[in-house]
Amino acid sequence: MNQAADRLLKCREALHDIDEIIESYSNVKASAKKRRRLRAIFVPLHSLCVNLVELLNQIQSDKRVHDRLPVNTGATVAKLRTYFVTHVPFDRKGKLGLLRNRVSAHYESSMSPAAMRDLLNSTDSTEVGEWLHIAIGVLCDTLKLDAYMWTADGPQANSVTMKCQEPIVSVFRIEDSKISGIGGFYLCKTSPRTMLFKDVQRVTESSQCLFERVCRYRISGFVEDCREDWARTLNPKEAQQVGAGDAEESV
Repeated sequence: MNQAADRLLKCREALHDIDEIIESYSNVKASAKKRRRLRAIFVPLHSLCVNLVELLNQIQSDKRVHDRLPVNTGATVAKLRTYFVTHVPFDRKGKLGLLRNRVSAHYESSMSPAAMRDLLNSTDSTEVGEWLHIAIGVLCDTLKLDAYMWTADGPQANSVTMKCQEPIVSVFRIEDSKISGIGGFYLCKTSPRTMLFKDVQRVTESSQCLFERVCRYRISGFVEDCREDWARTLNPKEAQQVGAGDAEESV
């Protein structure tokens, strides 16, 4: 019902594609085959990054939801966006952007096969896993915010269901494509955001196979976050677990 929810669901679609590619990747043993299968991940991973930044932009710009967000959310979102674009090189000239544009989405006509191989070999599965987990960490932070509005078909013909603020669900009667009356108000125990978090958990678990060496950022589990400083990705050291490179993400 708003652009933030739209971008959130686009992130979910990218996660579904990534999950299928990781499953295919994990089913082969030969390193050459694994590398070729991993090449497919750059397109949906890039899409996840693009839509995640757009999601942050929408949260920051949609004045309809600002009154129900934590204090200074706009400034925190700006810091989170800066952190993300600094640590995940998905822009046109960044490594992920080049991998997506030149060896994954299509074969770059101006590059020789040898140059394409060199570009592909310039990264490894651990770096890809780190990019993915940073994106998941930022996505988890955005899931904590009550910034999303939803709509669906109503329980009866000529009715529509709307959820503009957690946990209230409104049902309206529709005549000639216009609201003609109120069908009822309800309280919803679960949020549509829960659906996406289950996808996050699944992809986080399946993507552990990408990590073959120590790295700076790796999510090893999830805990409930009850803190006011909701953007935990900005403070990864506070979420460190025992073990080099492992971080526990709070959601």
